[in-house]
Amino acid sequence: MLQDQIDKVFASQLKHKFTLKNTTAAYRISKLQAFKSVILVNKEKIEAAMLSDFGKAKLESDLTEILPVIAMINFYSKKLKKWMKPSKVKSPLLFTGTKNSVSYEAKGNCLIISPWNYPFQLSIYPVLTAFAAGNTVILKPSEYTPATNKIVTKLISEVFTPEEVTVIEGEVVASNLLLEKPFDHIFFTGSTAVGKIVMEKASKHLASVALELGGKSPVVIGADYSMELAAKNLAWGKYVNSGQTCVAPDYILLPKGKRDLFVKAFIASLKDMYNGEYENNKDFCRIITPRHGERLKQLSDDAVSKGATLLYGGELFSNGKMMPTLLGDVNKDMLVMQDEIFGSVLPIVE
Repeated sequence: MLQDQIDKVFASQLKHKFTLKNTTAAYRISKLQAFKSVILVNKEKIEAAMLSDFGKAKLESDLTEILPVIAMINFYSKKLKKWMKPSKVKSPLLFTGTKNSVSYEAKGNCLIISPWNYPFQLSIYPVLTAFAAGNTVILKPSEYTPATNKIVTKLISEVFTPEEVTVIEGEVVASNLLLEKPFDHIFFTGSTAVGKIVMEKASKHLASVALELGGKSPVVIGADYSMELAAKNLAWGKYVNSGQTCVAPDYILLPKGKRDLFVKAFIASLKDMYNGEYENNKDFCRIITPRHGERLKQLSDDAVSKGATLLYGGELFSNGKMMPTLLGDVNKDMLVMQDEIFGSVLPIVE
């Protein structure tokens, strides 16, 4: 039973947190290096899992999921010993004759609720960060990425004991049960609406929170900047992961009279990246679920029905991929300009 599993794991980590707080840098680094080893051994399985979950290409998985984690492990392994040492500070006049320092302590029991859009990186990155700081961790990954969750659970179990790090899967019920527990710290990545719920739950136990939430991320292009270079860079930044990135360009602001030049260059960049083929292109991943795809299509259709111009794309394919979609003549009354898009639709505002 899920409740019993959560109770058992939480109790064991609660008991173990003081032990883990007092582990050495050498112990924590050895675990980080062990995890890097299992990543490298299982690299092809990680890539296959993300291909299964939403058609992410091998190169994209390497670039956006696996390599950032390995780079982080290398960096932490180099710096952790220094970070754990107390840092000396000057004594204020009131305490003349004393020696003062700042000591860094682990938070304790941590809950990490990770999102689906980068299911490996955004699960493993905070887990290893929390562990390196001396915390126990319960990871609750998204239910939308079952294949990646399976390999993440496998790798974690090979390196960490359940008292150190445990993965608990499930849908919203699992998250709600976990949020009732008195964690010392909660790290959540996801929507603003759910972030408010997480903060409310955490407040009951005075738990600290780190909320990495979504939002609209505009890009401003200056009048003296190359439209061709901007288009080339933004085509990649927007359509890596099919726009399902929290810091992807949400809409473009550019000088009046520059739209046609920008759109032409943007479409050319897309065709250069994907050869003008999206539905069956193995380098262009799909939208995570049919429901998410329909939401994006509705954003586009709503804008067009209210006077927006469809400049490119607009088609949602049966295999879950959505063609890059450029919209012009948008206004604040359109849904696409009110909520985070998080997908293939890109409004352009002069």
